[in-house]
Amino acid sequence: GQEIDVLGAVDSAVWVCQSKWITGKRIGVDVLKSMREQGDAVREDLHPNAVRVWIFANDGLTKQAQTYAEKHGIFWSARREFDELLAYLGLRRLPELN
Repeated sequence: GQEIDVLGAVDSAVWVCQSKWITGKRIGVDVLKSMREQGDAVREDLHPNAVRVWIFANDGLTKQAQTYAEKHGIFWSARREFDELLAYLGLRRLPELN
């Protein structure tokens, strides 16, 4: 009953990734809890050596969500960091949404 935006693998690790391109609002803990459940489902179904969870949140995370992410090893990037990654990889930046 849940959708994973990107499911990828590098070596023996599987990455569960979500994109929340919502402007004017930071992402809260509920989304991160859902992502942890997705990671657990991937762990149960695919039996990888490691599961990594990462979220792109356009305007970032709430303070509570940042604390939750740190506690549970969830990687996250806001718009600025994601654009820097794209530039580093030689890809175009994300378009502006209004």
